[in-house]
Amino acid sequence: MLGMMVTDAANGLWISHLLRRADATARTASRIMGVAVALLSLTVAGLGLSRQFFPEVSAWQEGRELFVGIAIITVIAVCFLIARYSQQRVSASA
Repeated sequence: MLGMMVTDAANGLWISHLLRRADATARTASRIMGVAVALLSLTVAGLGLSRQFFPEVSAWQEGRELFVGIAIITVIAVCFLIARYSQQRVSASA
């Protein structure tokens, strides 16, 4: 829970920075990151629920918590880089 709170706080700070710029590139990057965080949050919630209803999923997740955490961080980092790249690409062409 603490990890999700930190991730949401960091996302909120970055999104507010982008919105202060309020141009088209900031809106695009904001949407990319917003969708990424929302989908990841739903995925993590789904993993949590699946542990309650499917014992085989719970068994699979045992011992893989670090892998799941690293995967979440990697997905956020990749989405950040995609948003940053799209922001720079649009700025360079303008």
